[in-house]
Amino acid sequence: MTKFTITFESEVEWAEYDIKASTPGKALQRARRLIEDDPEALDFQAFDSRGDIEHIEVRDPLGDPVADWKHPALLVRLAAPDLLAALQQALTALRAAPRFPVPELLSDSYRIADACEQVIANAVGGSDP
Repeated sequence: MTKFTITFESEVEWAEYDIKASTPGKALQRARRLIEDDPEALDFQAFDSRGDIEHIEVRDPLGDPVADWKHPALLVRLAAPDLLAALQQALTALRAAPRFPVPELLSDSYRIADACEQVIANAVGGSDP
C-alpha cells in the first residue's frame, strides 16, 4: 500500500488528508467516499488570500433583490450545465450529418465534432482512473 496525500479544495478553503491505497485511482475513490460519508474528518483551512468577488447584490428596504452584478467567470459556471447540454446536442447533429467543409474555420464538420467530443470528455471528467 502506498500513502497518498490528498488535497481537497473548494473556492474558499482547502484540506489535506493521507490515504493508503494500492493505486492512485483507489485513493481517489476513497477520497470521494470520505467527502460524502465523513467530511468532518477533514480539517479545512481558509486560503491565505481573499478570492475574487463574484457576485454583488443590492436589496431594497424590504430585503428584495433590486440589482446585481456577476463576475464573468461566475456566469460561465452558472451556464455550464446548459452549455454542456447544447454542445452534446450539437455533437449529435454533427455526427448525424454527412461531412461538410467549414471554410471560415479552415476545418470540416467531423474535425469540429471531434473537438466537441474532447471538450465534453474534459467537462465530465473523462474516464475515472
